[in-house]
Amino acid sequence: MKICPVNRRILQAAILSNLNDFEDAVQLVCATSLNLDAIVTRDSTDFAGSTIPIFSAGELLPSLPENEGNSD
Repeated sequence: MKICPVNRRILQAAILSNLNDFEDAVQLVCATSLNLDAIVTRDSTDFAGSTIPIFSAGELLPSLPENEGNSD
């Protein structure tokens, strides 16, 4: 799992995006710029037309391996 850094370039691209919600635009620009596999969010409807998959946590968790993120 990766977390995207937010910088001036990301913020400027988010401002110019077609999304109505700025925070969602920042997430989408970050994910796209790093070629991430998907975005996990509580409100997938805000990402209509996204070029990458959008999942809820409930949709994503069953697809993760059992030991993902464990330090055991």
